[in-house]
Amino acid sequence: MLEPSSIFIWAACSAALPAVPPVAPLAAHPAQDSSAATAILAARCGACHDGTDGGLDVLTRAGLLAGGDAGPALVPGHPEESLLIAAVEHTHETLRMPKRAEAL
Repeated sequence: MLEPSSIFIWAACSAALPAVPPVAPLAAHPAQDSSAATAILAARCGACHDGTDGGLDVLTRAGLLAGGDAGPALVPGHPEESLLIAAVEHTHETLRMPKRAEAL
């Protein structure tokens, strides 16, 4: 089950992906402006995940879709397959972001 914060991140990031069909807002957790998710990713993740050295770039649509060494960060239409969501929820067996903090 996806946590509310993960649904927000996934929905907001998906909204930032113009080639992807829009995600219908959930009644309990309406989709927010994608600029909010972009700001969160830039502030909380961008320092380490800016695409340098071939790693994950959370600052661009292409970067999120391409992903990093572990695969695509977001899978449009399939939040349960999106590594970004599993990493921030700390539900992935090896990926945990932020590493030294509680799950987002």
